[in-house]
Amino acid sequence: MSLIINIPDLDDSASQLGVLIETVAGFPSDGLQGLYLFEDGAVVTGSITGNTLTVTAVAAGKLAVGQVITGTGITAGTTITALGTGTGGTGSYQVSAAQTVAATTINTAPTQAIDSSGNGRTASLVTGSTVTRIAEGVKTGDALGNGFFFDAPIDYTGSCSVVGVIRNRVPLSTASSYPVIHSKTNYYGSAGVGAGFVQAVVTANGALFVNNDSTGATDLSNISLLNTKAAGGAWTGAGSGRPGGSNVAPRATWEAFALSVNADTGELILRANGATMTFTSPADLTAFLGPAGHHLFGYGRYSVPNTTLGDMGLFGIYAGAKDVAGLDTLIASAKARMALRGVVAA
Repeated sequence: MSLIINIPDLDDSASQLGVLIETVAGFPSDGLQGLYLFEDGAVVTGSITGNTLTVTAVAAGKLAVGQVITGTGITAGTTITALGTGTGGTGSYQVSAAQTVAATTINTAPTQAIDSSGNGRTASLVTGSTVTRIAEGVKTGDALGNGFFFDAPIDYTGSCSVVGVIRNRVPLSTASSYPVIHSKTNYYGSAGVGAGFVQAVVTANGALFVNNDSTGATDLSNISLLNTKAAGGAWTGAGSGRPGGSNVAPRATWEAFALSVNADTGELILRANGATMTFTSPADLTAFLGPAGHHLFGYGRYSVPNTTLGDMGLFGIYAGAKDVAGLDTLIASAKARMALRGVVAA
């Protein structure tokens, strides 16, 4: 016996039915390799007397045993060692170092980026990084030159797509600042990023970066590709470029972006701020993808004397290249996730 339901005037052609998309945390699940939302950790208001932390308000997230905490007057390296009356929110906690700290904003300092894709690919914090939790995500230290990178255990040797949300906070007085927000682990020195976040290979080989233009009357920033090839010099067929060909967003604005890397065609597509930058160079992309290496993401310095000061809301990594429509779908997902935190991303 079967049940048949007739719906009058229904057009059941494929073009009219639409497509059901399976999602993870609001992001398309197809091809998703790693999703880093930076929603673990916490931002709270609290004070410390002796070894007792007393939390009176929570701005974001949850506290947990093992977290490193930072804030004005807090001893460097202080960790939460035990729960008291608090179980993640307001209440008391035991900390590793006895001290006296008046009520202040307290941020946890991530030691890894949790993978929310369900694949278990937790990203490790690169040695020398300075990063703290904020309500919108994570941020670099507040001193120019600080920065952070996470090493995702995901190979960056073939076609892929990435999506992220960032905010550049380099001040107006700092010219020619190129914070790298996505590249590849093998293009950074073996000493990590501790020595000023200096990249071992000065040519960034396709790294995604934020360009801060402080030469004019207004401090503007944009997301762009540093499209150089492994041997140095301009990427074949294209110079450094920006979506839309100009600075497109104020420095303090959160910006969503998505990038597609096509190993078969040599094409890179960057989508940001409603504009697109595309260029193609099969030989150069092959040279870039060839060496073994992982996806590296965060907010780090490109080269001396460039400075870094910025925030990251989230980052996602997908297998396979995408077209502009596919990148826009990822950007829409990123904006929707940030909206849950009260952030309107460009």
